Amino acid sequence: MKKANNQLVILETIRQLKNPTFKELQQKLDIPESTIRRILTNFERSGKVVKDLGMYQIVAQPLVRETPYYEKTFTNIDKKKEIAMKAFYCIKDGESVFLDGGTTIDFLADLLEIGQHLNIVTNSIPIFLKLFEKGFKDIVLIGGNYNATNQSLVGFGAVDFIEKYNFDVSFLEVSSVDNEYNCYTTSVDDCQIKQRIIEKSKFCFALADETKFNKKSFIKFGSKKDVIIISE
Repeated sequence: MKKANNQLVILETIRQLKNPTFKELQQKLDIPESTIRRILTNFERSGKVVKDLGMYQIVAQPLVRETPYYEKTFTNIDKKKEIAMKAFYCIKDGESVFLDGGTTIDFLADLLEIGQHLNIVTNSIPIFLKLFEKGFKDIVLIGGNYNATNQSLVGFGAVDFIEKYNFDVSFLEVSSVDNEYNCYTTSVDDCQIKQRIIEKSKFCFALADETKFNKKSFIKFGSKKDVIIISE
């Protein structure tokens, strides 16, 4: 996990500094020089980063881009409802549950009932509001940086917020799933919270309809040993 965190920190630092040199990265990061060099080399080989005139730049990923939340709400509705129903049967009464931001998980929230006595934590503003309107009392909206694309809260603040929680079951949204069943997302901030949720959960499910398979996005957050994929 430390290796993955170093990778995320280096990517985020490159993004913030905008085309930094190796020396600038070394001065900014509290990571050994040899580790920085090794990770940068791997990034160049995988196409995540390019080096030009001694400066590092994150490569734009054309494969899968995040679609705005309001657009996804109206796509593949029947498939998402089918997946949500399968996910619903994975929840037992009285459990602690984490709900990630995403339209498929939004349909899962539609199925939840107060009588299940669930303790729910979410980083999704639409899901929090939906459950609040349904009368749920044991629901927590975590803090963090606002991601306008999927209307969720992510980043280091969100990761710190969930440290005190443990979950019986968690449900994560994915941007894509490759042919080896690795799960991807499109942002560093989203990756950070997903990886921590996996560690804090007894069981973790990733919800993905058929349109998300055999593709890759910017960052891998989990593999088939980390999450169970639910599809239609």
